[in-house]
Amino acid sequence: MREIFEFRIPSLLANKYLKELHYVPVDRSVAIVKTEKNSDLYQKIIDLQNLFYGKGESFFFGWDIKRKYSREEIQKAEFFYLKIKKTINSCGEDCGTVYNDNQSCKICGAGGIQNSDLILDKRKIPNSSKVNAWKTIAGEIGISSQLATLLVDSGCSPQIFGIIRENNGDRKKINNWVQLKKTKPLYRISQQTVSGVNPFNLTNGTKVLSEDFLNLIKPLSSIQDINQDYACPLGHTIGLNLLSEIYLKISPTASKPGLLSWTEQCLGVRRGLLRPEHCLIINKELFNILLSNKMTGFSFEIAHCVSE
Repeated sequence: MREIFEFRIPSLLANKYLKELHYVPVDRSVAIVKTEKNSDLYQKIIDLQNLFYGKGESFFFGWDIKRKYSREEIQKAEFFYLKIKKTINSCGEDCGTVYNDNQSCKICGAGGIQNSDLILDKRKIPNSSKVNAWKTIAGEIGISSQLATLLVDSGCSPQIFGIIRENNGDRKKINNWVQLKKTKPLYRISQQTVSGVNPFNLTNGTKVLSEDFLNLIKPLSSIQDINQDYACPLGHTIGLNLLSEIYLKISPTASKPGLLSWTEQCLGVRRGLLRPEHCLIINKELFNILLSNKMTGFSFEIAHCVSE
């Protein structure tokens, strides 16, 4: 497995500090730099981030870790973590979806129960001919009717799907899309999984960080939360960001794993409209079905089952 770190850096800064290195421009203002962790380029970026961080600024404003697997690793894997790539700037709570948060954790906010159909701004939903899955900023998942039919034909229960409605007076059903609803969790995230604010162990030296920068990075943080800022002491959330591959324990009281299920614990934090999100785990059979039918809108990482 290879880990590729992807940084989004303002083009002006990339041109000034990394002009001798290759990067891919996203637009006139943004550059994408991809590198492996042990490279000189990675270390230079982190050194620059520490320098900027100490002044209450940031050298990069976004990062991601992408994992690439060999064919042999894929063939040996039994389970995969399915990551929804497309996020729409809308969520149910903001559009009239009813939630019951009476039983939610008072610390991390996990545990809210959706008590109505999912209601969203139709204008924010993508064209189903271009992508088969997306999620809202609160983690609600929409899948195309084509994908839903494929899942049912493959053995999934129709009960895992819900209607999506428009946030207008008529609350009309939105065609071509259904909600993929949470079902009873089957997997527990193992202590071998690493989460945290970020993977860079940044320090602020002796400088005082600006309030604007602190407000920027605080919502972006997370069983090993490096700083323990977002790990729920009651165990409902493991933190904000997943920094390693995911390691799972299958519940000893659970039935045989099906095509898809969820983790007991969440990632993220309850802040404003944001809600902690359970991780979606699929088995090898569904992984092959999605690939062979060319479903789009998600990526995969190998999920490891372990004993503790």
